[in-house]
Amino acid sequence: MLGPQCAVMAYAAGCGWTAFQKVPITPKRTSIDVIATYGGRFSEALPLSPIIPTQFIYIVKIYEYKRFIAYNYIVVMFIGGGKLRDRMTPKERGLASYYLEEPDRVPMDFWADESVWRRLLEEMKLRSREELLKKLHIDFRHCYWAGDLGAVENYPDGGFKDWWGVIHDRKGIPKVHPLADIRSPEELELYEWPDPDRVDYHAIAEMVERYAEEYVVYGGAWSPIFFVALGLMGVENFFRYAFTSPEIIHRLLDIITDFYHEVSKRIFDLCAKDIDIFFMGDDYGTQTGLFLSPKMFRIFFKPRLERLFKLAKKYGLLVQLHSCGSIREIIPDLIEIGLDGLDPIQVGAAHMSVEDIKREFGDKICLHGSLDTQKTLPFGTPADVKREVLHRLKTVAQGGGFVLAPSQVFLPEIPTENIITMYRVGYEYGYYPFE
Repeated sequence: MLGPQCAVMAYAAGCGWTAFQKVPITPKRTSIDVIATYGGRFSEALPLSPIIPTQFIYIVKIYEYKRFIAYNYIVVMFIGGGKLRDRMTPKERGLASYYLEEPDRVPMDFWADESVWRRLLEEMKLRSREELLKKLHIDFRHCYWAGDLGAVENYPDGGFKDWWGVIHDRKGIPKVHPLADIRSPEELELYEWPDPDRVDYHAIAEMVERYAEEYVVYGGAWSPIFFVALGLMGVENFFRYAFTSPEIIHRLLDIITDFYHEVSKRIFDLCAKDIDIFFMGDDYGTQTGLFLSPKMFRIFFKPRLERLFKLAKKYGLLVQLHSCGSIREIIPDLIEIGLDGLDPIQVGAAHMSVEDIKREFGDKICLHGSLDTQKTLPFGTPADVKREVLHRLKTVAQGGGFVLAPSQVFLPEIPTENIITMYRVGYEYGYYPFE
């Protein structure tokens, strides 16, 4: 948007020379640092002052800045070559992309398996996760609550029981479904459901506040309504009951949604002012298509997602959904109920070409993810990773509305060198406008 430069000068009306003036450019927090403003009358019809040899000239209309209100224009002149790095803060950069604008460079996000976190810290000789995120130029901080997905009781074989009473094996796969034999909606009322009071809201608020000024903050409850229901009932039982006893499924999903709605509401009541995006996750796709039919999604899940989306919008937040797999068919439904960002764009799944999704929906939602964790990142060379990052910049990042991130969590089989290459190339080549 601003172009190459090594120095910036401004020729404006009604001012003397003023050093390092901060000039707002849009109401969406985008700004530039004006190194100097030169006093004198400005007219679009007159030639520019010859005192500055310019290569790039941009005229920016200013509404908010009172000093220039009488003349309404400021001319920003760029001289020399090279790029002014990081003209925006991480927060400004990330939010510009979610507002479908071009920031100074493509923002980047990070999401990894616990073992990958540990490995990167050790191999890169870093002391903390925050140090790693800064090293990789990550613009987002994940402060959403997903504590109910963890263990409340651990077993000697490595298995565990979660908040909902579902028992998982050592790989985290549900193996005991406590509501498998439910026979009526009334029986659901007798079950011991998790209590929203058990969540440590003040710890969440402290974490959110720590990052709010500089980074884009994700907040709220992760809210995997579908997968919690599958864990409680079992996959086969859930789909059988959806056809034979839909009233049981509706009541079950309402109870789960009520819990997540209450947790997110309490988080938002406490610290919505410091949260930028409500980030929730639920997987509706498989490798080849949807986990359930579009009709079933619209009957059982779309209204409940809309309820959670509306809660976030009430607090002035953007909304992003994480949903793995092939979910192309329901993207219009998600946009209809208020989706602002979609993650992770699993390009290895059927019908999930990120270029096609950008063409079809790029004027409506921000695309977050798409660096292939099924093929390129685990099995490719650093040169392959670089090639894919550059391809994303050329085909998807143009015009804004794109966050460079993996198409799924970084898993142990992805080499450290490929992860580092992904972010190095994104940082080095991701500055707008692309060459």
